[in-house]
Amino acid sequence: MRLVLFLATLLASTAFAGSEVEDLILAGRYADAAPIAEKQAEAAPNDLHSQVQYIDVMAALGLASAVEPVYIRRSDAAPTDADAQFLRGRAATSLERAEEAYRKALQLNSGHAHAHAGMGTVRRVQGDLESAETSFRSALAVDDSLGEAWGGLGSVLILRGKKDAALEVGRRAMTKAPSHVESYLAVAALAPMSAGTILDKAASIAPADPRVHSAMARHQLTLGDAEGAMEAARKALTVDPLGGEARRWALYASAMAAGTLDAAGFEQADKARMQGSVDLWAPLMASYPNCALLWVERSATHASLGQVYSAKKDVQRALEIDPDNVEAHAALGLLLLNDDPAAARPHLQKAADDRPIDASLQVATAMAEAQSGDMAGARTRLKATVDTHPYDIRALLTYGQVLSAEDPQATFDLMSDAVQRMPDTRVVLALIGAAKDAGRLSDAAKRLEELAASTGNPAFIEAASVVRGAKP
Repeated sequence: MRLVLFLATLLASTAFAGSEVEDLILAGRYADAAPIAEKQAEAAPNDLHSQVQYIDVMAALGLASAVEPVYIRRSDAAPTDADAQFLRGRAATSLERAEEAYRKALQLNSGHAHAHAGMGTVRRVQGDLESAETSFRSALAVDDSLGEAWGGLGSVLILRGKKDAALEVGRRAMTKAPSHVESYLAVAALAPMSAGTILDKAASIAPADPRVHSAMARHQLTLGDAEGAMEAARKALTVDPLGGEARRWALYASAMAAGTLDAAGFEQADKARMQGSVDLWAPLMASYPNCALLWVERSATHASLGQVYSAKKDVQRALEIDPDNVEAHAALGLLLLNDDPAAARPHLQKAADDRPIDASLQVATAMAEAQSGDMAGARTRLKATVDTHPYDIRALLTYGQVLSAEDPQATFDLMSDAVQRMPDTRVVLALIGAAKDAGRLSDAAKRLEELAASTGNPAFIEAASVVRGAKP
């Protein structure tokens, strides 16, 4: 079932390739892509591609709620413009509003391929797979070069258990929409005997796409080619250093090169991981007892099932085999964080030092530092993380929480600046809380009124009114 969901997600995803923004997206650098995408969208308000790209980048940053009011305002100003209605649906943060907007776009233009594809996505999420298939086919009847529609159709067929039909759709998509990389990746996954050839072709079309190299790394592992797998994984990680799958394949390649695992073991481990089955791991541990990676991987399966004690035991076994295993230190630190932050701290610090650009790991490490009494260390780490990842809301809010105990004024300034680039409800609430602590409610109200003027979101006017009426 997990493989089915993986393929469905892969086929349904939207990707861009070619421009500076698109290259940043492929590298996972959405925070860097956001301001450029915004400028391009502002410069070309009638260019559908630029608008969709901006919406999708903001959604990837968790800031869909910040852009939805913009497209609501635009569509209200152009009620007979099908593109405006489609974009309103694309930016919608609820299925109901998306469905309504797509329906209106199709009423205005029954041949709007993007709106048909959008409606297909809504229907798929709602679980109405038959209607979703119809919508995606309608999109392709209008524009058979629309890769997103091919991907959506393939995802629905996978979810409906029609693997052969999905494979045929993927192959047709490679012809009709040759730049849609997801189709190559899906065909490679559905037809593993042809994966090498398919992925070579994908790499020739999109040489900078880390997903292609990651898929090639996995394919090489199934062949027992540790060197080839490592080379492909490194290519992926050169583009996207945080690529989780590519990093995993690099670790498996290292284990294979070290002789603690072979191709058969890799395939069994991949199956156990994908199915989330503890039982499938048991024979692996007996056959490859000295492979630290397998103990880390089984620990993750235990943790996903809520079996924390067993998860800790497995990862501790991994550290007995390989005391410097960074993945094991990270896993154990996260498992210990809630109950024993002092014990978690050294493990997380070791992992965080190895992966300085991993914002989630830096935040977890800072939490362990703060909860074990090292507030200065936590503040320093969080400031660096927010500076590096200015759109990471969790890092921002954690930094604000740690900073507020020492400097309420600095916390207010932090949130006042952040809310301009991230007009998100969570940041607004943090701003109001910081304003109350710092005695600057009137300043917070002024900032919210400025946001209302710049975004057109009336919710900020309401929030400013509440703040002005609040007691210091």
